[in-house]
Amino acid sequence: ILLMLIIGILIGGIRIIQNFLTLKFQQEITFNVQTALFDHILRFPLSLLKEKQVGYLMSRVSNDVSALQFFFSGAVPQLLTHFFYILFSFGILFTLNPKLSLVLLTIIPLWGGINYFFASRVRAVSRKVMETQADISKDMQEVLSGAEVIKANVSEDRELAKISAKIRNLFRTRIKTSLLTSASGHFIKASKFLLVLFIIWLSVREIQNGQMTIGDMTAMISYVVYLSGMANSFSSIFLSLQTVLA
Repeated sequence: ILLMLIIGILIGGIRIIQNFLTLKFQQEITFNVQTALFDHILRFPLSLLKEKQVGYLMSRVSNDVSALQFFFSGAVPQLLTHFFYILFSFGILFTLNPKLSLVLLTIIPLWGGINYFFASRVRAVSRKVMETQADISKDMQEVLSGAEVIKANVSEDRELAKISAKIRNLFRTRIKTSLLTSASGHFIKASKFLLVLFIIWLSVREIQNGQMTIGDMTAMISYVVYLSGMANSFSSIFLSLQTVLA
């Protein structure tokens, strides 16, 4: 009990240190990218700076760079962890039944195809979201900078309607991103459910032929469910990365 208590305290301390180092690494990456990007923008020709407007460029430097934080702090460690878990699970499955494990390998191209189909669309929509956000930021900056002229012409309602329409468009685009992500998740879950049913059917046939025990089948199904869960998480992270890639 004393040893377990000491281990628990050590794990808690290690997690605190891990969270601190992860946050520090994340902020350092953001600082370096944001500084380099701002330096890059400052060296643009004056004509380009005037064309893009302050609000647009500010959105690119702040909002877009923030998306990179997820990549370095969460996505990379999770992808690596899930990858090794999947390799470990396949190692156990091949030990239990090589024939069924080879059948399982055939599902990987299917999952990859589903991910690729939705990922390319999510990335395109994410790029549109970022562009729309920057455009809205530009318009807001223009309106606030020219507030004196707007009030003199009593055109507040017109400016509000223009920006409101763009925000509504941004809202619709974000909904589209959510629907694509949700649809991808449901396709992966559906294939996972069918895979489990298929493995149960094959396992029963193996048991009837005397080439597998019920205990092996139970272990096999448990690892298939676990492996499918890892693949589902892998898929979710991969879709989330499309915003970073955009």
